Amino acid sequence: MELKRQLMIFVETEVLPAIVNLGSSEHRNFIVEVFEYLCNNGHLHTMDLLAKTMVDPGNEYPLDLKPVLKINEFKSIYNAVALKCA
Repeated sequence: MELKRQLMIFVETEVLPAIVNLGSSEHRNFIVEVFEYLCNNGHLHTMDLLAKTMVDPGNEYPLDLKPVLKINEFKSIYNAVALKCA
């Protein structure tokens, strides 16, 4: 249990922020691939956490950078993933 807790802390503090930082338009394909992988492998909780983090990454990010994904980018990623995960 302790190892699982440490892994979750690592993912939430290191991995998710790294992916969030790739959330700009030029890395859109990577983000789509991550969401597709999570969807296709049944990791819906992780996909939900990632989406929420990309919408509001927390207090470490200045207000002018929130949300990391703009609405049009989020819609585009959602539509691309929804078609493949349906």
